[in-house]
Amino acid sequence: MKDMFGRNIEFIDTKENNLTINVNSILLHSKYYPIKESKVFIDNHIGLVKNKDVIVVYGLGMGYHIIELLNRVDSKCKIKVFDLDEELFKLTSQKEVMKKVLKDTRIELHIGDYKFFQQFARALDRVEDFILHKQSLKVLPSKYDDFKNTINRFQIARIAVDEFKDTMDKNYKLNCNVVHNRIEEFIEQTSLNHKPILLVSAGPSLDMEINNIKLVKGKVIIFAVARVLKNLLKKGIEPDMICIIDPQDVVYYNQIKGYENLDIPLCFLSTANHKAVKSYNGPKYMFYNHKIGNNLVIDTGKSVATAIMSIAIKCGADTIMLVGQDLAFVNNKTHCGDYEGNKIKTKENLYKKVMSVNGEMLNTTDGLLYFKYWIENTICKNKDIRFINCSKGARIKGTYEMELLDAISKYC
Repeated sequence: MKDMFGRNIEFIDTKENNLTINVNSILLHSKYYPIKESKVFIDNHIGLVKNKDVIVVYGLGMGYHIIELLNRVDSKCKIKVFDLDEELFKLTSQKEVMKKVLKDTRIELHIGDYKFFQQFARALDRVEDFILHKQSLKVLPSKYDDFKNTINRFQIARIAVDEFKDTMDKNYKLNCNVVHNRIEEFIEQTSLNHKPILLVSAGPSLDMEINNIKLVKGKVIIFAVARVLKNLLKKGIEPDMICIIDPQDVVYYNQIKGYENLDIPLCFLSTANHKAVKSYNGPKYMFYNHKIGNNLVIDTGKSVATAIMSIAIKCGADTIMLVGQDLAFVNNKTHCGDYEGNKIKTKENLYKKVMSVNGEMLNTTDGLLYFKYWIENTICKNKDIRFINCSKGARIKGTYEMELLDAISKYC
């Protein structure tokens, strides 16, 4: 049969005498042993299942993996299942396995209604990670390509976090023993006096704006990623805060070493590199990117540049300006500065393209596009804040595009 999107959909009998479903030649479950497959699937996600009060899943399929999930959790666990595919759900909801899913009171189901994205984002805020049924994502109609791309980019960011999990755990234990303040104290102490917050990131266009930042110092509150600290200090610009989230030693050796005795507040993620945190002698403020006790959550978006945006929002800014937040390659460079490694050397056809503020198409990557969508989503959720893109890279939906000096003249 064909659905309203022109997809060929076929139910197929399996060797277990159950049904699987084929959508445009993509099987949502094994055509041989879907129940056995679902057991392996949940085994592979057991860290997101064991001893959890809330579990978030994207992708309903025929429901085999949801049944297996229900078998693994206790009666108090709430399982929030999201799927945009209303057409597929209309067909599968009449099948016996899906009826079992729908009857279970532990299931909270969200199928493509108008509040779907808001509810999905809210659910993700309550968990460290979510279970993705990739086949359900693959068969979505093309109208949902933006959503598919966003989820795939989220997965890329998650892989980077998983790679350094042991290092992050070690950093966290050591950082807890370092004398520090809580991020709530930094937020309370930050007096804006109606000044905008200028977020300084390490994109290549920072080189074009750094002299202008020197001119506006005092008219704005400057939050900077630690990577640009050297660049700013060389120009006589002392930021009002620097931030780190990376767990690796490169943060200490390339960003903090030699600047340990500054009096600039350092805001750091609880799992950030311990050498950098321990060696820094200025005021230090630790934050978390997930709920622990009564601590305020700072959504890092998996990037230090997005972390400083979250902190700026928590500080109550009514205007936030972005510099060096390029989210693409400008002048064939990945970051500001003259370091040879900042120049791109890979073949052009391996990159994605994105529209720039100047109307040109720039090279970018899946990772940078993930951060772009994260920023745009954050902007959408904070409509009471004026966001101004003073960078020279990718166009960011929801921002005003202005030259830095023009923005300062108008809003300061």
